[in-house]
Amino acid sequence: MKYYIYVFDNEINGKGMCPIVNKDWISIEVSENIYNEDYKYIYSDGELIVDENWEEKVLQKEKEQKIQEINQKIAELEQESVKEILYGNDENIKVYQDVINGLVETRNNL
Repeated sequence: MKYYIYVFDNEINGKGMCPIVNKDWISIEVSENIYNEDYKYIYSDGELIVDENWEEKVLQKEKEQKIQEINQKIAELEQESVKEILYGNDENIKVYQDVINGLVETRNNL
């Protein structure tokens, strides 16, 4: 199996298992290990090199994914709390609000 990293405008912009046939893109055949190492490599001076900041980029991406998951959960809980308001279940609204506030605090501390 062949693996490719795609470069556009001197930046890595994707990867796949077949080359891109386009004059504006460069397809670089790489090993499976390089193919699977997201954010570890950058394209510089016509070659792939290890990005000195790749560990920070991975941590940042993980943080962004966690924030997105929390935001989705908050939105779901807000929808449920609106239903509770509509059905007059006031005692449950405080529970939802406490959980939402906890998630917001967790998100803000990431």
